[in-house]
Amino acid sequence: MSESKTQVFVSDFTGATDAIKIQAALDFAFANKQKVVIAEERKYQLNATIKIREGVELRGERATHYSLDANLRGFELEQGASFCGGTISIGINNYAKEVVYLDGKYRYDSTSAKTVIRDLVMWNWTSTTSGIGLSLFSGGDTHQIQFLNIERLVIWNFDIGIKLKATEPTKGQTWINANRFDKITLSECNEMIVIESNTSVPFECSGNIFSNLQIQPGTSTKQILKISGMGNSFTGVLWDTQLIQHTGPIAEFTSTSSMNNINMMFFPEERYVNNGENSNRVGVGGLTSEGELVGRDWNTVQKMGTYRIIEPSGLTAALHQPVGAYEYGIMTVFTTGDNVAQFYVPHQGTENFYIRSKFGLTDWTPWKLSGNGGVPASIEVLSADPVNPKVGKMWIRSDL
Repeated sequence: MSESKTQVFVSDFTGATDAIKIQAALDFAFANKQKVVIAEERKYQLNATIKIREGVELRGERATHYSLDANLRGFELEQGASFCGGTISIGINNYAKEVVYLDGKYRYDSTSAKTVIRDLVMWNWTSTTSGIGLSLFSGGDTHQIQFLNIERLVIWNFDIGIKLKATEPTKGQTWINANRFDKITLSECNEMIVIESNTSVPFECSGNIFSNLQIQPGTSTKQILKISGMGNSFTGVLWDTQLIQHTGPIAEFTSTSSMNNINMMFFPEERYVNNGENSNRVGVGGLTSEGELVGRDWNTVQKMGTYRIIEPSGLTAALHQPVGAYEYGIMTVFTTGDNVAQFYVPHQGTENFYIRSKFGLTDWTPWKLSGNGGVPASIEVLSADPVNPKVGKMWIRSDL
């Protein structure tokens, strides 16, 4: 054996297959309370599932390559196990398993035993877009996956990129909650992220944060997000939705969903369906949602958020835009109940901005410039309310 108090090397173990060698190294590290198993820079042909043992990290080097050439699960992690570094390729058509799998029966909880998944490339290089890249499942009494940090992954050409699923246990409760998924690239999958669960216990997937996502659809992509559970959030960039070969919704809040939020650059706000509670939102997290308003009727922009206008084609009254405004700028939309207000700030160094509003089914008020010389400008959000004419009035000061 290589002499190290904390590391074990796969190359020190013998066996008929690469899978036997890797598993032997992991089992040895577990039995001898070692911490890290190093899979050196070479290609490993896998014909069996690798189980990363409790408290052990399987660490690949820069050019470590695992090749899955059989229809089997790739890697399964026990509680406190970690999987870091390397490329995993799928070389069998119609692959139908999970590349990396976590089962809540191990009761993952990184506040007590650190479990990390980091710096992996999962690549299905076959002509069939199939299998699941990363799968988290929980389905028994007190089975749980919580407080994990999963980061810096590339997942390409799978049926489902990332799947979280909690099923109703025969007794008790089960959950996949409060996990962080950060800096993940999902490319050319049929479905990018799928979450299946109840809204809350006895079986739920809630409070999971997906941040810094880079999502690239392909021509086979059907859906970007399918969301159940409560309080899950998604931020990042969605590219090239024109590649998706249908015009229907590309995100779904299921009937068992509430308080979830999608806040992604270039996400087309009209291409989602909410079958859950009204507390589900697209593009409202901190008013930081951005989308390009190019050739779009501004009367249809009524979702709370901040929008960029960057196309130098000029603004036109035909699209209900403020004629005469500089074409580059930012528009912010505020909503309160049925009240909608639009604020357009041109990028031309002026202290003026354009404002208008509407209430319910009433017509938009005309665009107005903000007041000059310290004179506040007002918008009548509801200018003809027969009961309370003051409802919805806003006062905007331009001298602050």
